Amino acid sequence: MESKGWLKDRLAGITSLRRSFTAKCDGPNVSRADPAQLRKIFDKYASASEKSERFMTPKDFFQKFLGIHTESKYSERSLALLAGVVDQTKDG
Repeated sequence: MESKGWLKDRLAGITSLRRSFTAKCDGPNVSRADPAQLRKIFDKYASASEKSERFMTPKDFFQKFLGIHTESKYSERSLALLAGVVDQTKDG
């Protein structure tokens, strides 16, 4: 299937990109992101809410924010598996 190959290529690219960069917070060019800007971005993509707190669903995160699994016949199971890997603390 074409979509499996695309995902495999995308994940391979992310893995190789991760290997080529190392994050160090003690450098002069590294600064923390502005929390207000981060909240704006999060709110743009988060569609779920509970007790006035907003959340991103797996669809929000992968399809809207990352732009993957956007084809009409995506696998709900794949999204659930990816979400489980990303949300290691299981706190949403």
